[in-house]
Amino acid sequence: MKGQVTGFVIIGIIILALGITVYTFRAEIFSKAFGSELEENIVVPAQAERAKLYVDTCIETVTTQGLNILGSQGGYISVPQSQQQTLINPFGKALDLFGTGNGAVPFWFVETETGVQENQIPTKEEMQISLAQYIDDNLLACLNGFKPLQDQGYGFEESQPQSRVVINEQNVIVQTVYPFTIIKEDFTFTFNQFRKNIKSSMGKLYDESVQIMEKESQEYFLEERALDMMAVYDTVPFSGIDTDCVPRTWLKTNVQKEAKKIFAANFPSLRIAGSSYKENEQDAKSFIIDALEKDTETSVLFTYDEQWPLLMDVVGENEEILRGKPFTAENAASRFLLPLFCMNDNHFVYDMKFPMLISLQEGDSMFQYATLVVIDNNQPRENRVTPVNVNPQNEICQYPGKELTVIAASYRADGSLQEIPDARIAYKCLDQVCDRGLTQADPRGAALTTTFPQCSDGIMSAEKEGYHRGETVVSTNTIEGEIIIYMDPITTVAVEVQVVDNQQQRVPYQTEQIIITLENVEKKYSTTLVYPDQKTVSLIPGEYIVTSRVIVTNAGGFDFPEQEIEICNEVPQKGVLGIAGLTTRQCVKQKIDATELDQIIGGGATTSWSVERNELATANKVTFYTVRGPTPRSLEDVSKVYEAVQQQNNEVKKPVLE
Repeated sequence: MKGQVTGFVIIGIIILALGITVYTFRAEIFSKAFGSELEENIVVPAQAERAKLYVDTCIETVTTQGLNILGSQGGYISVPQSQQQTLINPFGKALDLFGTGNGAVPFWFVETETGVQENQIPTKEEMQISLAQYIDDNLLACLNGFKPLQDQGYGFEESQPQSRVVINEQNVIVQTVYPFTIIKEDFTFTFNQFRKNIKSSMGKLYDESVQIMEKESQEYFLEERALDMMAVYDTVPFSGIDTDCVPRTWLKTNVQKEAKKIFAANFPSLRIAGSSYKENEQDAKSFIIDALEKDTETSVLFTYDEQWPLLMDVVGENEEILRGKPFTAENAASRFLLPLFCMNDNHFVYDMKFPMLISLQEGDSMFQYATLVVIDNNQPRENRVTPVNVNPQNEICQYPGKELTVIAASYRADGSLQEIPDARIAYKCLDQVCDRGLTQADPRGAALTTTFPQCSDGIMSAEKEGYHRGETVVSTNTIEGEIIIYMDPITTVAVEVQVVDNQQQRVPYQTEQIIITLENVEKKYSTTLVYPDQKTVSLIPGEYIVTSRVIVTNAGGFDFPEQEIEICNEVPQKGVLGIAGLTTRQCVKQKIDATELDQIIGGGATTSWSVERNELATANKVTFYTVRGPTPRSLEDVSKVYEAVQQQNNEVKKPVLE
């Protein structure tokens, strides 16, 4: 009896192992089955061989073109649409490689000016679907009505192609259902479908790209290396102490230019362990990133170009000039050193955003994508989006344990509750997101009753087009009864802008663009519009901080000539007087290089605004108010205008709904 039990246990282990193997290699098994007929000998009459070769060649040509587009555009055939790029928000959803609008590479991670983060990593399934669509859209143009064969006396009857694609590590399999009939004299033959096996490392490069992004989203190695570079180069004041009697000074504009040079020169030295790069003893260990699951012959390159934008703000420094801060006798650590030599603290805190292009290549296959590097208060960004995992193994979601009823609802203008059908319900537990389906309309309203995994403090969410995402914290292992998720309808209204200039209201000049950012922190909703290019805005009820900026353009640009300014600081006196805390005023001359800007900030305002539900429901238009100041005549003036815009001004008229 004991032996029988042991036998059953062994059989169970074998079955479990087989199941795990099939699950793990399911993609490879499917792709082999999908392409198994490639090896079959399809009998094609000699008179039809030219037509088959012609179609095969076009399928391969169009597929290769599509793969090149996918590789150069981060897995997208069509680049995600961006908002208009401005001086304040120069990134959008894609990196403009050449500054011409051509050669855009989508960001796999991006953050807006209001701090809203987004992952834009396509799944492999999405890539396969978009490549198949590209083949279908372009195959007939390649075939060109079989004109070369028609010139040889062939006739054809064709239809629309329908393709399926599987992207594997080292090949791409294309199956195109394309019925057409070839006719020549008394000969007729009908083709139904074609299959091509195209050599490509697209799948492998994509998988390795995802692994690199997973490493970045977990350890922020790009931000960490950027901070290391800033700490090493003294052209970017970061943190340190000097003994000059007059504190050093830097210009923000020059510091920004130096940071660009440093990043452009050093990021290409970053290496991925296990790639085609071979480590040697002279390489800096901190510049070797362990990001790949296994060794590969892929080359990986990190690129930042000086011509690309870099947003930089020095926290607490509101002027163009950055000054070191002298120690004084109030500092106990330095009190008895001041009579011997001067001491200055050169510590500055930066906020930075700049793009990074990551390129992978193996043989003839290439894959590249962009990501935004974000430094916040001298620290790597905080990750506020779902961790990178485009092919999740939803173990938690596969074990639902409790049946619950979920209702998605919104408030009508009169305050009554309205249930929402066809809202997609999801439940996030730890790092797993479980899609549970749509709310269904019934005579009582609209709800979804289904099972959910047991989890403590998970996030239940509801989404539907036309509504702002709603979410609530739910512990499914303890909650009983119905769960209601509130969603705010998104209302789109027309926009008008009035500029207050010398206490008079006017419409914006043709040389002015008004950038308006609305942020509802409580409901995690924000939107930005550029007027007059955008004449509408989408709003939900709630409390907003409204920031407007007047961007002034000039056909000839704005030239700020070279100038010399005097910078004065209070420094400790020598000897006993220094110990007592007495200071003396010392001044030095500082040259500001000539600078040319295409756009400048000519004004703006920040105010709070409460949007009532009933007012928004009946509104057709909203009027925003902003302030135009004097045109800045120096870089210092530009800094002062920007700082003034950030400060909330209660005298600015609040937006008005009509």
